[in-house]
Amino acid sequence: MKAMELDPRSLWKSFVRRVGAVLAVAGIIVFAYNLLTDQDQIQELALKRARAHFRDILLTWHWNSEYGGVYVEKKPGVEANDFLEFPDIHSRDGQVYTLRDPDTMSRE
Repeated sequence: MKAMELDPRSLWKSFVRRVGAVLAVAGIIVFAYNLLTDQDQIQELALKRARAHFRDILLTWHWNSEYGGVYVEKKPGVEANDFLEFPDIHSRDGQVYTLRDPDTMSRE
């Protein structure tokens, strides 16, 4: 029986094919894992941002309440709060300012 001759080119081609197949399978696994975990990460990030935004609103509400409200320039579309006793003030130059209590400011 004659010994089989091993062709270096065919060995190299076989090696490259097998390594390529392993890399392709590994790439598919990594891609699938990323697809599965991305949605969870997006939801977690959205929840963190919503909580941070809510904390900002609460801090602003507390800041406003410590000062008893803030006055804002009365422009078209800015209405006075009818529930306040003295909602508007006038500056010396004729500008009108209206009081924004914490609740109204938070809603806006």
